Amino acid sequence: MARRVTQADVAARAGVSRALVSLVLRDATNVSDHRRQVVLDAMAELGYRPNAAARHLGRRTHTIGVVVQDLHYPFFAEVVDGIQSSAADRGLQVLINTGMRDPDLERAAIETFLELRMDGVVLISPDLPDDRVLEVAGVVPMVLVGRPLVDDAIDTVVTDDRRGGWLATRHLLDLGHRRILDVTADVPNASSVGREAGYRQAMAEAGLADAARVVRDGGDIMAAAASWPGEPRATALFGHNDFVAVDAWAALVAAGGPAPAVVGYDNTHFAGLPLLSLTSIDQPRLQMGRTAVEMLAERLEGRVMPRHEVLAPTLVERRSSHA
Repeated sequence: MARRVTQADVAARAGVSRALVSLVLRDATNVSDHRRQVVLDAMAELGYRPNAAARHLGRRTHTIGVVVQDLHYPFFAEVVDGIQSSAADRGLQVLINTGMRDPDLERAAIETFLELRMDGVVLISPDLPDDRVLEVAGVVPMVLVGRPLVDDAIDTVVTDDRRGGWLATRHLLDLGHRRILDVTADVPNASSVGREAGYRQAMAEAGLADAARVVRDGGDIMAAAASWPGEPRATALFGHNDFVAVDAWAALVAAGGPAPAVVGYDNTHFAGLPLLSLTSIDQPRLQMGRTAVEMLAERLEGRVMPRHEVLAPTLVERRSSHA
Protein backbone atom coordinates (compact mmCIF):
# COMPACT_ATOMS: atom_id res chain seq x y z
CA MET A 1 0.00 0.00 0.00
CA ALA A 2 1.39 3.42 -0.96
CA ARG A 3 2.43 5.79 1.84
CA ARG A 4 -0.36 8.15 2.84
CA VAL A 5 0.19 11.73 1.73
CA THR A 6 0.46 14.07 4.73
CA GLN A 7 -0.05 17.77 5.39
CA ALA A 8 3.73 18.08 5.50
CA ASP A 9 3.94 16.74 1.95
CA VAL A 10 1.34 19.26 0.81
CA ALA A 11 3.18 22.10 2.53
CA ALA A 12 6.46 21.10 0.88
CA ARG A 13 4.88 20.91 -2.58
CA ALA A 14 3.11 24.25 -2.16
CA GLY A 15 6.12 25.96 -0.57
CA VAL A 16 4.13 27.06 2.47
CA SER A 17 4.01 26.21 6.16
CA ARG A 18 2.04 23.32 7.64
CA ALA A 19 0.13 25.92 9.63
CA LEU A 20 -1.15 27.47 6.42
CA VAL A 21 -2.21 24.05 5.10
CA SER A 22 -4.13 23.52 8.34
CA LEU A 23 -5.84 26.90 7.96
CA VAL A 24 -6.95 26.03 4.43
CA LEU A 25 -8.32 22.69 5.61
CA ARG A 26 -10.34 24.47 8.28
CA ASP A 27 -11.70 26.97 5.72
CA ALA A 28 -10.18 29.81 7.72
CA THR A 29 -11.12 33.26 6.42
CA ASN A 30 -7.71 34.86 7.05
CA VAL A 31 -6.06 33.19 4.03
CA SER A 32 -5.74 34.98 0.70
CA ASP A 33 -7.41 33.46 -2.34
CA HIS A 34 -4.05 33.07 -4.05
CA ARG A 35 -2.40 31.18 -1.20
CA ARG A 36 -5.50 29.06 -0.67
CA GLN A 37 -5.43 28.04 -4.35
CA VAL A 38 -1.73 27.17 -4.17
CA VAL A 39 -2.46 24.77 -1.31
CA LEU A 40 -5.51 23.28 -3.03
CA ASP A 41 -3.50 22.73 -6.22
CA ALA A 42 -0.80 20.92 -4.23
CA MET A 43 -3.43 18.70 -2.61
CA ALA A 44 -4.85 17.80 -6.01
CA GLU A 45 -1.41 17.06 -7.49
CA LEU A 46 -0.48 14.75 -4.61
CA GLY A 47 -3.91 13.13 -4.29
CA TYR A 48 -4.12 14.26 -0.67
CA ARG A 49 -7.22 13.26 1.28
CA PRO A 50 -7.72 15.05 4.61
CA ASN A 51 -8.33 13.01 7.73
CA ALA A 52 -12.06 13.57 7.85
CA ALA A 53 -12.33 12.77 11.54
CA ALA A 54 -9.67 15.32 12.43
CA ARG A 55 -11.55 17.99 10.51
CA HIS A 56 -14.62 17.34 12.65
CA LEU A 57 -12.90 17.59 16.03
CA GLY A 58 -14.30 20.40 18.14
CA ARG A 59 -17.55 20.65 16.17
CA ARG A 60 -19.30 17.39 16.96
CA THR A 61 -23.06 17.21 16.51
CA HIS A 62 -23.37 13.68 17.97
CA THR A 63 -25.51 12.78 14.96
CA ILE A 64 -24.84 10.34 12.13
CA GLY A 65 -26.54 10.17 8.76
CA VAL A 66 -27.60 6.90 7.14
CA VAL A 67 -28.37 6.55 3.44
CA VAL A 68 -30.09 3.24 2.74
CA GLN A 69 -30.78 1.87 -0.72
CA ASP A 70 -34.32 0.60 -0.15
CA LEU A 71 -36.25 0.40 3.13
CA HIS A 72 -38.94 -1.76 1.52
CA TYR A 73 -36.62 -4.76 1.67
CA PRO A 74 -36.33 -6.22 5.20
CA PHE A 75 -32.56 -6.80 5.03
CA PHE A 76 -31.83 -3.08 4.86
CA ALA A 77 -34.32 -2.24 7.61
CA GLU A 78 -32.64 -4.70 9.97
CA VAL A 79 -29.18 -3.26 9.25
CA VAL A 80 -30.66 0.11 10.22
CA ASP A 81 -31.99 -1.46 13.44
CA GLY A 82 -28.42 -2.47 14.30
CA ILE A 83 -27.18 1.03 13.55
CA GLN A 84 -29.81 2.69 15.73
CA SER A 85 -29.23 0.27 18.61
CA SER A 86 -25.48 0.86 18.67
CA ALA A 87 -25.86 4.60 18.15
CA ALA A 88 -28.24 4.86 21.11
CA ASP A 89 -25.74 3.02 23.29
CA ARG A 90 -23.16 5.68 22.38
CA GLY A 91 -25.45 8.68 22.82
CA LEU A 92 -25.70 9.33 19.09
CA GLN A 93 -28.76 10.36 17.11
CA VAL A 94 -29.48 8.88 13.67
CA LEU A 95 -30.99 10.59 10.63
CA ILE A 96 -32.13 8.24 7.85
CA ASN A 97 -32.68 8.92 4.17
CA THR A 98 -33.50 6.41 1.45
CA GLY A 99 -31.89 6.71 -1.94
CA MET A 100 -34.62 4.61 -3.57
CA ARG A 101 -31.95 2.98 -5.79
CA ASP A 102 -31.24 6.35 -7.42
CA PRO A 103 -27.65 7.71 -7.33
CA ASP A 104 -28.91 11.29 -7.70
CA LEU A 105 -31.15 10.96 -4.65
CA GLU A 106 -28.27 9.39 -2.70
CA ARG A 107 -26.03 12.29 -3.67
CA ALA A 108 -28.65 14.82 -2.56
CA ALA A 109 -29.10 13.03 0.77
CA ILE A 110 -25.36 13.07 1.43
CA GLU A 111 -25.13 16.76 0.59
CA THR A 112 -27.91 17.46 3.08
CA PHE A 113 -26.09 15.48 5.75
CA LEU A 114 -22.91 17.45 5.08
CA GLU A 115 -24.81 20.72 5.39
CA LEU A 116 -26.16 19.51 8.73
CA ARG A 117 -22.57 18.69 9.78
CA MET A 118 -23.15 15.05 10.61
CA ASP A 119 -20.32 13.47 12.62
CA GLY A 120 -20.27 10.58 10.17
CA VAL A 121 -22.20 8.88 7.39
CA VAL A 122 -23.15 5.24 6.78
CA LEU A 123 -24.00 4.18 3.23
CA ILE A 124 -25.91 0.89 2.94
CA SER A 125 -25.44 -0.75 -0.48
CA PRO A 126 -25.40 2.57 -2.35
CA ASP A 127 -25.66 2.92 -6.12
CA LEU A 128 -23.21 5.85 -6.14
CA PRO A 129 -20.04 5.23 -8.17
CA ASP A 130 -16.82 4.54 -6.26
CA ASP A 131 -15.23 7.89 -7.08
CA ARG A 132 -18.13 9.81 -5.56
CA VAL A 133 -18.13 7.61 -2.45
CA LEU A 134 -14.41 8.28 -1.96
CA GLU A 135 -14.90 11.99 -2.55
CA VAL A 136 -17.40 12.16 0.30
CA ALA A 137 -15.15 10.00 2.50
CA GLY A 138 -12.53 12.73 2.25
CA VAL A 139 -14.94 15.19 3.83
CA VAL A 140 -16.67 13.20 6.57
CA PRO A 141 -15.95 9.85 8.28
CA MET A 142 -17.79 7.17 6.34
CA VAL A 143 -18.62 3.48 6.54
CA LEU A 144 -19.81 1.49 3.55
CA VAL A 145 -22.10 -1.46 4.37
CA GLY A 146 -22.81 -4.30 1.95
CA ARG A 147 -20.41 -3.20 -0.76
CA PRO A 148 -16.65 -3.86 -0.85
CA LEU A 149 -14.37 -0.90 -1.55
CA VAL A 150 -10.77 -1.02 -0.33
CA ASP A 151 -9.34 2.43 0.35
CA ASP A 152 -7.58 4.10 3.28
CA ALA A 153 -10.26 6.78 3.52
CA ILE A 154 -13.17 4.45 4.12
CA ASP A 155 -14.25 1.56 6.36
CA THR A 156 -16.39 -1.30 5.06
CA VAL A 157 -18.45 -4.13 6.52
CA VAL A 158 -19.72 -6.85 4.19
CA THR A 159 -20.54 -10.53 4.24
CA ASP A 160 -18.76 -13.12 2.12
CA ASP A 161 -21.21 -13.30 -0.79
CA ARG A 162 -19.17 -15.88 -2.67
CA ARG A 163 -19.26 -18.14 0.37
CA GLY A 164 -23.01 -17.60 0.66
CA GLY A 165 -23.61 -18.58 -2.96
CA TRP A 166 -21.44 -21.64 -2.49
CA LEU A 167 -23.30 -22.70 0.68
CA ALA A 168 -26.69 -22.44 -1.03
CA THR A 169 -25.60 -24.42 -4.08
CA ARG A 170 -23.66 -27.02 -2.11
CA HIS A 171 -26.74 -27.66 0.03
CA LEU A 172 -28.85 -28.37 -3.06
CA LEU A 173 -26.12 -30.56 -4.56
CA ASP A 174 -25.92 -32.55 -1.32
CA LEU A 175 -29.66 -33.17 -1.62
CA GLY A 176 -29.07 -34.80 -5.00
CA HIS A 177 -29.96 -31.96 -7.37
CA ARG A 178 -27.93 -31.47 -10.54
CA ARG A 179 -30.10 -29.07 -12.56
CA ILE A 180 -29.89 -26.02 -10.31
CA LEU A 181 -30.97 -22.64 -11.65
CA ASP A 182 -29.27 -19.50 -10.31
CA VAL A 183 -31.64 -16.50 -10.27
CA THR A 184 -29.65 -13.31 -9.78
CA ALA A 185 -30.52 -9.63 -9.31
CA ASP A 186 -32.17 -7.69 -12.12
CA VAL A 187 -29.28 -5.19 -12.06
CA PRO A 188 -25.78 -6.62 -11.46
CA ASN A 189 -24.01 -5.44 -8.31
CA ALA A 190 -21.08 -6.55 -6.17
CA SER A 191 -23.25 -8.85 -4.06
CA SER A 192 -24.87 -10.61 -7.00
CA VAL A 193 -21.50 -11.06 -8.70
CA GLY A 194 -20.12 -12.73 -5.57
CA ARG A 195 -23.15 -14.98 -5.11
CA GLU A 196 -23.06 -16.09 -8.74
CA ALA A 197 -19.34 -16.83 -8.41
CA GLY A 198 -20.08 -19.04 -5.39
CA TYR A 199 -22.80 -20.85 -7.33
CA ARG A 200 -20.45 -21.50 -10.25
CA GLN A 201 -17.68 -22.63 -7.91
CA ALA A 202 -19.91 -25.22 -6.25
CA MET A 203 -21.19 -26.46 -9.62
CA ALA A 204 -17.64 -26.75 -10.96
CA GLU A 205 -16.46 -28.63 -7.86
CA ALA A 206 -19.28 -31.12 -8.48
CA GLY A 207 -18.16 -31.59 -12.09
CA LEU A 208 -21.17 -29.63 -13.33
CA ALA A 209 -19.59 -26.45 -14.67
CA ASP A 210 -21.30 -26.92 -18.04
CA ALA A 211 -24.65 -27.44 -16.31
CA ALA A 212 -24.61 -24.02 -14.63
CA ARG A 213 -27.54 -21.84 -15.68
CA VAL A 214 -28.00 -18.20 -14.64
CA VAL A 215 -31.00 -15.96 -15.30
CA ARG A 216 -31.69 -12.44 -14.09
CA ASP A 217 -34.77 -11.65 -12.05
CA GLY A 218 -37.40 -10.49 -14.51
CA GLY A 219 -35.90 -12.57 -17.30
CA ASP A 220 -37.38 -15.64 -18.96
CA ILE A 221 -37.43 -18.01 -16.00
CA MET A 222 -39.24 -20.75 -17.89
CA ALA A 223 -36.79 -20.77 -20.79
CA ALA A 224 -33.81 -20.84 -18.43
CA ALA A 225 -35.35 -23.60 -16.33
CA ALA A 226 -35.80 -25.79 -19.42
CA SER A 227 -32.41 -25.08 -21.01
CA TRP A 228 -30.66 -28.36 -20.19
CA PRO A 229 -30.44 -30.33 -23.49
CA GLY A 230 -32.57 -33.47 -23.47
CA GLU A 231 -33.44 -33.04 -19.79
CA PRO A 232 -36.55 -31.98 -17.88
CA ARG A 233 -36.53 -28.54 -16.34
CA ALA A 234 -34.64 -27.42 -13.23
CA THR A 235 -35.32 -29.39 -10.06
CA ALA A 236 -33.91 -26.69 -7.79
CA LEU A 237 -33.22 -22.98 -7.79
CA PHE A 238 -31.10 -20.55 -5.81
CA GLY A 239 -32.43 -16.99 -5.59
CA HIS A 240 -30.08 -14.13 -4.73
CA ASN A 241 -32.55 -12.78 -2.19
CA ASP A 242 -35.67 -14.20 -0.59
CA PHE A 243 -38.06 -12.18 -2.76
CA VAL A 244 -36.30 -13.26 -5.96
CA ALA A 245 -36.35 -16.90 -4.83
CA VAL A 246 -40.08 -16.89 -4.07
CA ASP A 247 -40.95 -15.06 -7.31
CA ALA A 248 -39.02 -17.60 -9.39
CA TRP A 249 -40.51 -20.52 -7.47
CA ALA A 250 -44.03 -19.14 -8.00
CA ALA A 251 -43.43 -18.74 -11.74
CA LEU A 252 -42.33 -22.36 -12.11
CA VAL A 253 -45.21 -23.69 -10.00
CA ALA A 254 -47.74 -21.63 -11.99
CA ALA A 255 -46.42 -23.18 -15.20
CA GLY A 256 -47.24 -26.67 -13.93
CA GLY A 257 -45.05 -29.60 -13.02
CA PRO A 258 -43.37 -30.41 -9.73
CA ALA A 259 -42.33 -27.60 -7.41
CA PRO A 260 -38.55 -27.12 -7.35
CA ALA A 261 -36.43 -27.12 -4.22
CA VAL A 262 -35.64 -23.51 -3.31
CA VAL A 263 -32.93 -21.65 -1.39
CA GLY A 264 -33.15 -17.89 -0.88
CA TYR A 265 -30.77 -15.32 0.54
CA ASP A 266 -30.91 -12.89 3.51
CA ASN A 267 -33.10 -15.02 5.82
CA THR A 268 -35.69 -12.26 6.05
CA HIS A 269 -38.43 -12.59 8.66
CA PHE A 270 -41.00 -13.99 6.23
CA ALA A 271 -38.62 -16.85 5.26
CA GLY A 272 -39.35 -18.35 8.68
CA LEU A 273 -43.14 -18.19 8.38
CA PRO A 274 -44.51 -21.75 8.69
CA LEU A 275 -46.50 -21.55 5.46
CA LEU A 276 -43.38 -20.63 3.47
CA SER A 277 -40.55 -22.23 5.48
CA LEU A 278 -37.87 -20.97 3.09
CA THR A 279 -34.31 -22.28 3.38
CA SER A 280 -32.14 -19.17 3.18
CA ILE A 281 -28.62 -17.85 3.61
CA ASP A 282 -28.44 -15.67 6.70
CA GLN A 283 -26.43 -12.47 6.85
CA PRO A 284 -25.75 -11.06 10.34
CA ARG A 285 -27.72 -7.89 9.64
CA LEU A 286 -27.83 -6.43 13.15
CA GLN A 287 -24.11 -7.10 13.58
CA MET A 288 -23.39 -5.32 10.30
CA GLY A 289 -25.21 -2.23 11.54
CA ARG A 290 -23.57 -2.29 14.96
CA THR A 291 -20.13 -2.77 13.43
CA ALA A 292 -20.69 0.24 11.16
CA VAL A 293 -21.34 2.51 14.15
CA GLU A 294 -18.36 1.05 16.00
CA MET A 295 -16.16 1.89 13.02
CA LEU A 296 -17.45 5.47 12.89
CA ALA A 297 -16.83 5.91 16.60
CA GLU A 298 -13.25 4.70 16.19
CA ARG A 299 -12.66 7.14 13.34
CA LEU A 300 -14.02 10.00 15.41
CA GLU A 301 -11.68 9.01 18.24
CA GLY A 302 -8.70 9.34 15.90
CA ARG A 303 -8.18 5.98 14.20
CA VAL A 304 -6.55 6.56 10.80
CA MET A 305 -5.93 3.07 9.41
CA PRO A 306 -8.95 1.57 7.63
CA ARG A 307 -11.01 -1.42 8.77
CA HIS A 308 -12.52 -3.80 6.25
CA GLU A 309 -14.66 -6.45 7.96
CA VAL A 310 -15.95 -9.53 6.13
CA LEU A 311 -18.59 -11.44 8.12
CA ALA A 312 -19.50 -15.07 7.52
CA PRO A 313 -22.93 -16.08 6.15
CA THR A 314 -24.69 -19.24 7.35
CA LEU A 315 -27.31 -21.58 5.91
CA VAL A 316 -30.67 -21.75 7.71
CA GLU A 317 -32.31 -24.98 6.55
CA ARG A 318 -36.11 -25.21 6.26
CA ARG A 319 -38.67 -27.20 4.25
CA SER A 320 -38.39 -25.40 0.90
CA SER A 321 -35.12 -27.07 -0.07
CA HIS A 322 -36.59 -30.54 0.52
CA ALA A 323 -39.34 -30.34 -2.12
